[in-house]
Amino acid sequence: MKRIAIAILVAMILSLAGCGEASSGYDEAEPRRVPKPKTCSDYANAHEILIDEQAGKLTKSDKQWLDMDGDGRYCEERGVVWQGERSQAE
Repeated sequence: MKRIAIAILVAMILSLAGCGEASSGYDEAEPRRVPKPKTCSDYANAHEILIDEQAGKLTKSDKQWLDMDGDGRYCEERGVVWQGERSQAE
């Protein structure tokens, strides 16, 4: 009976000794790197945006940034045709 009690006590002590250790590998994970969304200045005109959209190159975040009004028109103000210009060298 004494041996069983000692065995249980040793098992409890060993299980408590493992608490707080990083055993899963998820405790100190690096933050996920998310690319910057594309903006209107990344495109010369609305046709380029349409080409990327049809090719599936735009992420949900890109679409939200390009359609700031939420009206389905990328980089356009109401009643004004957007004339894009590139801010970065090609």
